[in-house]
Amino acid sequence: MPCYDWGMTRPTQKAAERSTLDLLLTALALKVDAPPVEGEKPDFVISASGRSIGIEVTMYQSGVTVTTGMGRRKVESAWEALEQRARLFRESEADLRNVNIGLMFKADAPPPREHPAFLTEIATFIRQHMGGLSQRDTPFWPPQFTAPLMSKYLQVLYVRLTEFAEWYSNIRAGWVGRPDATLAEIVLGKSAKTFRPTNELWA
Repeated sequence: MPCYDWGMTRPTQKAAERSTLDLLLTALALKVDAPPVEGEKPDFVISASGRSIGIEVTMYQSGVTVTTGMGRRKVESAWEALEQRARLFRESEADLRNVNIGLMFKADAPPPREHPAFLTEIATFIRQHMGGLSQRDTPFWPPQFTAPLMSKYLQVLYVRLTEFAEWYSNIRAGWVGRPDATLAEIVLGKSAKTFRPTNELWA
């Protein structure tokens, strides 16, 4: 579960780790029996289907630029700005509050000046397809969406209904490049540690 350490303080790092855990649970559609228990070695312990699973978040950075040549932190900041705008937008649109939306961008997120139009396109598209949505992710691909900004920025749109809805993206997940020796060494080093007892350990 890659995440990035940009000189974070300990509280900020734990918040980033929790955000990574939430994304993992959402991506796997994993239902937990109780809220995750925060700690060390591993970072979290969750209970699912009667088994305890230790989650160790791996801090890893594969580079400083993305495919467009834009700085990684600038790209991630662009998504963070859109995420905040989307949260406010969703709160104002009652029929979208239980719609979980995954935005898989081709490269970077739209700039702030395009946020209103982009969010309006997303909302319009979802309302047009609301009748076919369920609690399982439904993927939409070009040319299913033809609105200009969606077509420009999105590679895939994932939508499902849930009471714990959020808007997430592949940018927030970390722009991880191909696995290299550094990542393997980090995981190998962690495997030698002594962790709290669990039925399974995910790292």
